[in-house]
Amino acid sequence: MSNSKQQKPFEKENYPISSEIIYYGDRKFTYVVIQEEEKPHYLICFGDNLQYQVVSAQSPFDASVELHKIITPDKKTAVSGVYLFGLQLKCIDRYRKGRPRELKLHEELSKTTQIKRAKGLAKKEQIHFENSIKNFYNPKDRVVLRTLDFTIENKEYHVTFEDDDSVKKKQKLQSMAYVQDIENIPRNAYRHLAAVESTLPREYAISQTRQEINACMGELIPINFIDLNSTIVQEGPLEEPDITDPLIIEQVVSATGKGAYRSVKKILEYIIPSYIKKGVLDPAIPTIHLRISGDGRNVGRKVKHVMITVALLDDSMNLFKPDCHYTTVLFPGTENYPTLTVAVNALIQELQEL
Repeated sequence: MSNSKQQKPFEKENYPISSEIIYYGDRKFTYVVIQEEEKPHYLICFGDNLQYQVVSAQSPFDASVELHKIITPDKKTAVSGVYLFGLQLKCIDRYRKGRPRELKLHEELSKTTQIKRAKGLAKKEQIHFENSIKNFYNPKDRVVLRTLDFTIENKEYHVTFEDDDSVKKKQKLQSMAYVQDIENIPRNAYRHLAAVESTLPREYAISQTRQEINACMGELIPINFIDLNSTIVQEGPLEEPDITDPLIIEQVVSATGKGAYRSVKKILEYIIPSYIKKGVLDPAIPTIHLRISGDGRNVGRKVKHVMITVALLDDSMNLFKPDCHYTTVLFPGTENYPTLTVAVNALIQELQEL
C-alpha cells in the first residue's frame, strides 16, 4: 500500500483473465484474487514469509482490527476492512453478477428463507396466472386463483391467495369441532389425519374453538353441581362395560359422588327459537310437550354413568335422534331411588314451575 492522490477512484485490471487488480483512490491498493468464496472467512497473512495470520468469520473490519492489534498495537486506528479486502472493486462485483448463480439446496435454507422463497414462487405464479387469463377466458368471467399446492423434497406447501375471511374460518373450525364430537374422532387420530392432509385445520385450533363454544354455552346454560356423596351405594363388579375408554373411565371414577344439572328452563329458552323457526312449534300455541327419559351405562367395570335428558314430543319425526335429546342431569353412580331423588330434585322443581 502506498499514498497516491487521485481525484477519482479507478481500477487497473483485466479480471478475471489476470488475477491482479490495482485500485487507485485516496490510497493505492494492489490485490491478487486467489479464490472467491460463497461464505468468506476474512483471512490475512503477514510476516516476511506470510507465516502469521489472523482470520474473522464476522466481518472484514473485524479482521483488520485484529491485524492492527498485532502490527500497530500502540495505534487505535485500522485500515478499512472494505479496502483491505477489495470489497469495493467494481470489476469483482461485475464479474460475480455476470456468473450464473447456484441457489442453495432447500434443506440447507433456514425456515424463514424457505417460507420467503415459497411465497416468492407463489407470487410469480399468481402474476403469470393473471396475465394468462385473457388468453383463455372472457374478460367478464370472474377467474380467481385461490390456492397453489406444491412440494419440495417431500415437504408440502399450501399457499392461499384469498384474503383471510375470519368469519368463514371460524365457521369451518366450528364445523370440524362438530364433526369430531358427532363421529367421536379422538384428538390423536385427527392429528394424524391433519398431518397427512395439510389443508385440514390444525387440531389445536379446533380444540381452542371447542373451548370457546363450551365457554359460550356455559354462560347460556350454566352447569350446576350436585353433591351425591351421601347417596352412594357400593356395588360389586358390573356386567360387560358399555364404555371402555381409559380416559373416560378415569374421569368418571374420579367424579364419583358429584353430579351435574343444567336448568331445563335455560335449555328450553335456548332451543325453542330454533324449533319455531323450523315450524315445529307455533308461537300462538303456548303449550309444549316434553319427554323426560334417562338411562345408565357401564363405564368400565366399576361404576355406572346415569344420564337424564329432555326432548320435545312435538318434534315426533326426530324424537329418537340423539341430537334432539338434551342432557339435564348427569352423574356417576347407580340408578337407585335415594340418588335419583337428590339428583333430579332441581329438575322436578322447575317442571312444577313450568
